[in-house]
Amino acid sequence: MAGEDFLLWQSASRHILVLATGSNIRLMATRRTWALDGTFKIVPQWYQQLFTIHAFLAGKLVLAVYCLCTDKDIPTYGFILSKSGITGNPQRQS
Repeated sequence: MAGEDFLLWQSASRHILVLATGSNIRLMATRRTWALDGTFKIVPQWYQQLFTIHAFLAGKLVLAVYCLCTDKDIPTYGFILSKSGITGNPQRQS
């Protein structure tokens, strides 16, 4: 992880900024359980949401991906996962 780029990608047209390391993306692919969260009050003025993706590792929830975005909808989240190369088959748990 040391020395890895932290800006994974950005989309100027969709106003999305994704921060993660390659190691974190690979971690997501190996985890069966993910947690997704969004917060709206602590983002820079231009953005609407800080969307975060977490994975369970050794019984702990690890923050793996940070996304600043202006849209707060399922198509945006799908775009972020797809473009970030985060693959897997997570199942919704309640």
